[in-house]
Amino acid sequence: MDNLTLEFDQFLRSVEISKNDAFTFLLGAGASVTSGIPSAGECIWEWKTNIYETKSNSKLFEIIDRNSAQARIHIQKWLNSESVYPKENSLKEYSFYVKHCYPIEDDRRKYFQKLCEGKQPGLKDMNLIKLGIKFSRIYWKEPNSRICPLQSTILKWLLKFIPTFSMIN
Repeated sequence: MDNLTLEFDQFLRSVEISKNDAFTFLLGAGASVTSGIPSAGECIWEWKTNIYETKSNSKLFEIIDRNSAQARIHIQKWLNSESVYPKENSLKEYSFYVKHCYPIEDDRRKYFQKLCEGKQPGLKDMNLIKLGIKFSRIYWKEPNSRICPLQSTILKWLLKFIPTFSMIN
């Protein structure tokens, strides 16, 4: 099968007709974004902006919107000139900036918890979860014994409907 892309309704029919096949459903960052949680890229820019704002002594944000393309260009030039920050779009950016912006682990946890407050999984994500419930046994790996409130909401929802639920420690 060549790179086949299905519309959501086509995907649902395909799964329905293949009831006896095994499926694996992975909900990644897209589930968070559709729930209103910023993407990794958006978080990186927030951290870059916060670092710039607190270290540069610049009055840039009195002149232009902190989220504008012009501000991002200026901030990235400043970061590059400091010679301590990863190159833009480097695979190291996420881990570097979150730790640099919030060096205390508990502050990082609070940051992500705040991002997740009041968020609910989107309709398509809930439909995928329902599909997983219908056709498979679901396993949950709890990262470092801490889960985001959104993950907690999904977990509680799953527990209502899955008799074969298993926790992997």
